[in-house]
Amino acid sequence: MRKDVRRYIDEIQARQWELLERSLDSAINGAWSMDAETNATLALQAARLTKPLSQDEVSWNLVAGGVYDRLLEIAEIPNPMSEEDWARYEKIMTDYRPAYARGLLFDRYKATHAALAEPRTVACIREELGLS
Repeated sequence: MRKDVRRYIDEIQARQWELLERSLDSAINGAWSMDAETNATLALQAARLTKPLSQDEVSWNLVAGGVYDRLLEIAEIPNPMSEEDWARYEKIMTDYRPAYARGLLFDRYKATHAALAEPRTVACIREELGLS
């Protein structure tokens, strides 16, 4: 794949992750919605075309909140960050702002996690990705 095409797809992927975060943040209690599903599916489609963005290229809220990793798992996309990288990145973020701790952000997206554990939601996402 040409370098400029890959860069364009990565930019689209980054934008869709941003839109997903906005969808979740504007929803009551961070609930999953059709808008969130659309943005997540488009981001995952882009990730499948090239590769997933590393966690430091995606909103820390989605990463530390577990949403990014769960969606990659649903899409059968390997996680690009090792546990060692995770620990280093989390330390930087929590040293900067303690409210960025994974546990706090995970709680923020409880409703999203509940939705992403439902077989129906998982099946819809996987079907959109051509994985069902």
